[in-house]
Amino acid sequence: MATFAVDGGFRYVVPDSLDGITLGSLVRVPLAGRRTRGFVTEVLADGDPDNLRPLLGKVGDLPVLTPRLIETMRWAAVHYVAPFAVLLAKAVPPNAPRRIAIAPAMAAAASPPVGATSGPPAAGLAASIAAGSRVRPQYLVGGGPWGRLIAELAGPVLAAGRSAAVIGPTVLEATALAAQLEAARGVAPWLATSSAPARETTRAWAAPLSAPGQLVVGTREIALWPLGDLALTVVVEEGRAAMKSPQTPTLAVRDLVRRRAAAERFTVVFAGAVPTVETMVTGVELSEPTARVWPLVEVIDRAEEPPGGGVLMQAAVLAIAAVAKGGGRSFVFVTRSGEAAALRCIQCGVLR
Repeated sequence: MATFAVDGGFRYVVPDSLDGITLGSLVRVPLAGRRTRGFVTEVLADGDPDNLRPLLGKVGDLPVLTPRLIETMRWAAVHYVAPFAVLLAKAVPPNAPRRIAIAPAMAAAASPPVGATSGPPAAGLAASIAAGSRVRPQYLVGGGPWGRLIAELAGPVLAAGRSAAVIGPTVLEATALAAQLEAARGVAPWLATSSAPARETTRAWAAPLSAPGQLVVGTREIALWPLGDLALTVVVEEGRAAMKSPQTPTLAVRDLVRRRAAAERFTVVFAGAVPTVETMVTGVELSEPTARVWPLVEVIDRAEEPPGGGVLMQAAVLAIAAVAKGGGRSFVFVTRSGEAAALRCIQCGVLR
């Protein structure tokens, strides 16, 4: 029930005829004259069952919660002032959580050699993660594409039989990341996005709980999934608006993943062109490339222009003309719609 009044939950008795009920199980319970689904968040060995109603059944054969994931959800319920039940629902797949059969090729895919494209820092980081060492949260500064580098980081982790997750800001970008990882590893990862069919999403949810060494790529919805023996989570462009839920509770992927990493002891790696202030203050370790991430930026001081000039000063006009002669494109942002007329082509009159 999505209300603060029942954050403590309800108690039921497990009948002798019902096997396999553990912490994290999804069950059917009687409540207010109807049957509904519930989450087992605590199991008590002792108690008085006389005044308790029995569980009606178990949904699926896989647990949807772990003790440390529950710990993160309780923190999020307080941090975002949200009912605990709302957070619990974020961990459940669309369909019943059942174990799936995974082909051997999915569990043992080829990976690019570590450090093949990114050099020694990535090689050392990948080795430390695969060995299970505690690694400080990392931020890889760059402009992408990220598929090859993520494949290098995840390869040793997957080979060691542990799972990895990659979170992208949008469906389009998550799909592109999955395609890049498939090209680098030779086998497609499990893709789970907000627009995917329920059956595909449920299979992606169940994969890391059904076999070791699985890689899941998705949008922000997978941030609270139980992902088996999780060793690595990569968050691409954590500062984007899509990385925060638009509706209440406004869960931020960055905060959830950092909290989960501390509780579950896995490594979190952020990747993007510009780290956010919120990420920087948490003490991430920056890894900056030797090459320039952003193109050359020239700041033009309009105070140096003589009075009576147009919207575009001469330096800007010359820069745009140079790009146009080279066959390139220029993007000009104006603060008022009336200023756009200054960009009208003097030859054909078309507003470009």
